[in-house]
Amino acid sequence: MSAPVRILIVDDHGIVRAGVQSLLESESDLELVAQATDGPSAIERARELSPDVAIVDLEMPGMSGVEVIESLRAQCPGTKSLVLTMHDDPVFIRAAMEAGCSGYVVKEAVGSELIAAIHVVHGGRSYFNVSQMSNVLAESDPDEAKSDKPEPKLSPREREVLELLAQGFTNQEAGKQLHLSDRTIATYRARIGEKLGLRTRADIVRYALAHGILRSDG
Repeated sequence: MSAPVRILIVDDHGIVRAGVQSLLESESDLELVAQATDGPSAIERARELSPDVAIVDLEMPGMSGVEVIESLRAQCPGTKSLVLTMHDDPVFIRAAMEAGCSGYVVKEAVGSELIAAIHVVHGGRSYFNVSQMSNVLAESDPDEAKSDKPEPKLSPREREVLELLAQGFTNQEAGKQLHLSDRTIATYRARIGEKLGLRTRADIVRYALAHGILRSDG
């Protein structure tokens, strides 16, 4: 039997933490290892415990959820960030994607959706099942939209690198997956960005979702 997925909850509202805790306790393959009420304590607990998935609220006093996600990505690369928020808005979704989250679920979703998101994110894929996702995917560079030039083709290797980056892998992690050096992955990333005009990680995720390279599950 595989080890349970280890979870950290980061939310300043006790009732939300209690609800998520109750939900996790009903799943034998999920384990709540810690809770945090603010960003600094979340980073501290993550560094101590190395959870598999951090469920992060976006609005918290002091340090925002976006800042928490950025810090987790930098300091705890083995921990995937899954946003659980009341905000179903393209602005918030793009900010979370840019920070490096692997999933995004709104608090009005049913419990089974959060459970599914945890498993998808832990499995190395992305989960963005929100009503505004189509608006996020639809938004592109106006100059790019007006261009009549055919879209550049990616090589099979570039497509593999793009998929891993969209899933949230760092250059180092992608390199290990493909048996390539960090520098080689960085070169592929730069080449992909130049070909497709993808400047940020949010751009990469949006492109991968829109072109079927990455699925928004749910």
